[in-house]
Amino acid sequence: MVTEDKGAQFSRREKALIAYGESSTGTVVGGDTTEASVGVRPTEVTLRAPAALRPSETDTIAAVYNINPPDALILLSAQPGSSPSFEYFNQMLLTEIETPNTDTTVVQRFEITAPSVTSRDTTYVKVARIFEPPNPRDWITGNRELVRSYFPTEKGPPSFEIPVVPDTTGS
Repeated sequence: MVTEDKGAQFSRREKALIAYGESSTGTVVGGDTTEASVGVRPTEVTLRAPAALRPSETDTIAAVYNINPPDALILLSAQPGSSPSFEYFNQMLLTEIETPNTDTTVVQRFEITAPSVTSRDTTYVKVARIFEPPNPRDWITGNRELVRSYFPTEKGPPSFEIPVVPDTTGS
C-alpha cells in the first residue's frame, strides 16, 4: 500500500491510500535475497453514467473503485451537486442500490434523479471512499490510520458530470 499524509488541514495521524499492489507469496531463506514484482495501481474512481438525463428522470450510475484489498472493507458513497465545485456533505447522499464487487474492484450502484429544469443543465457527482477494515489496528502503520478520500476531490472542480437535456421533440 502506498500512502501519503493528508496535509496540514488534517491530523498528522491520518494518511490517504494512493496506490495498492500485490505480489505472489515467496520464501526468503536466511542469508539470501529475493526479488518480488509488485503491480501497483494508483487509486481512482470512474463513474459509469448515462450519456444524459431528461429533467426529473431517475436512472442509475455506478462508481467503480479500482482497488479491493483482501481483508478490508471499502465503502463508496456518492453525492449530487448543482455546480462543479460543490463541497461534499452539503447535500443528501444518493440512494445505494447494490455492490457487485470483484476481487480487484469495489463497485457501488446509486439511483440518481435529474433536476426539474426547462433548459439544458448539468448534475455533478462526487464519490467518497471509506476504508473500514474488520480489524483497523492491522492496517495502521507508523501510528497513522487510513482516512476517507474523495473523488475527484472533496472541494473544488472537477466533478463527474451528467448533462440534463430537456426533450426538444415536443412529445
